[in-house]
Amino acid sequence: MNLEKLFKPKSMAVVGISKKNPLSPGRIVMLKNEFEMQVKVYGIYPSGGEIEGIPLYERLDNLPEIPDLLVIAVGPDDTIDYIQNCADLHIPAAVIIGGGFAETGIKGRKRQETLEKIAFDNDIAVLGPNCLGVYSPPLFDTIFLPTERITKPPKGSVALISQSGGV
Repeated sequence: MNLEKLFKPKSMAVVGISKKNPLSPGRIVMLKNEFEMQVKVYGIYPSGGEIEGIPLYERLDNLPEIPDLLVIAVGPDDTIDYIQNCADLHIPAAVIIGGGFAETGIKGRKRQETLEKIAFDNDIAVLGPNCLGVYSPPLFDTIFLPTERITKPPKGSVALISQSGGV
């Protein structure tokens, strides 16, 4: 499995954007990448529209290009649908912010098995579920905390991979 698009995407789409809640994870990720990072970012919102002058697309298949990465910030059942969209559209990587999978019990485990099957059968690199994401300056940032609430290091030569969201 190629992890290049997961860690060095040239374009990404974000689902789970709120037009009303400025602190929703999807909205934070979209705006932060649009205004602070190099990646080309697309927002997905069921009725389209715009946020802060950024157009929102109704569906992934309406985008002007197939993104390298899909950031998923929706509930677990919708997450499965979006992973299937990744398979159908040949989106090679996804970051799943939301929970509701193996950490929640039997129903969540079954959901995670479905997610894993779709990802493995279609060679989709997945980070998550239930994760903070990836910070790779100056390329992109899927950590859903607002910039002013977290100190992040500049680009350098050290990498950290952690299973804990508390690091």
